[in-house]
Amino acid sequence: MKSTATFIFIMIFSLIGNGQASPLEENQVVYIGVEKSRAPYSSYDEKQQAHGILITRINALCKSIKIRCEFVEENFDQLLYDVKNFRLRSIVTIDRLILPEIDKVKLTPPLCQFRPILIESKNRTKTDKNNLKVSTVGVLKGSLLYYYFLDEYRESGIELRPYSLLENAIFDLANQRIDKLLASQVFFIERLKNTPLGKNYVASSLDIPSTDATELTNASMSLAFREKDRELQELFTKHIRENSPSSDCSSLLPHYTQPDVSALLDNEPRQKD
Repeated sequence: MKSTATFIFIMIFSLIGNGQASPLEENQVVYIGVEKSRAPYSSYDEKQQAHGILITRINALCKSIKIRCEFVEENFDQLLYDVKNFRLRSIVTIDRLILPEIDKVKLTPPLCQFRPILIESKNRTKTDKNNLKVSTVGVLKGSLLYYYFLDEYRESGIELRPYSLLENAIFDLANQRIDKLLASQVFFIERLKNTPLGKNYVASSLDIPSTDATELTNASMSLAFREKDRELQELFTKHIRENSPSSDCSSLLPHYTQPDVSALLDNEPRQKD
């Protein structure tokens, strides 16, 4: 995979070595960076083919724009570095902190609407702020929700436990090492609710003030383009707005199927108490 990415970067540099956006042509190949292991939004199969609900959504947009999109897999920090340094034309932001003026990128509208939720055992009391303050809450490391909770509950007794992979947090939730899991509605539906474990858990809408919720929504699930790629960013913006601009991400799920996360949990080594 690394050699493939290096080859792609060499090709891109040969075309845009001066950092200028090339004119957009029909059937032109556009390289878009996506994160590793962010199912059901984006992930790679054993043949190193990108798939997921956002991959399907982007491919449909590329087809309507009459360009061909290819996906490059990396961790988010590397992807952001690559788009800022003209190695990629765009990256997909999935619940990630992007500051356009500082990061020198331009964002499209959301590809779909992000819905934050808290997952907990049905045996626990209903989620509220007072209940949260005595909880250990799992969250994706470096995500927008992670930074939101750090700010919102700075003075409280809540313990945030960051995870590089949310599937590992499900394992800890099942074994009562954490009390709750902060995630998205789509993650809950596809990775937990529809599995054998799902019957034991409930998701509660996260009580975020409307201004903050808007900021979370608008910064998530977008495409971030290099500043110089205004034409491409405007084309994607136009087509996103014309194609279900306010759709909840869960509306994309019927087009995508993910294996049961219970298989992962059954194969995890269990720690002795």
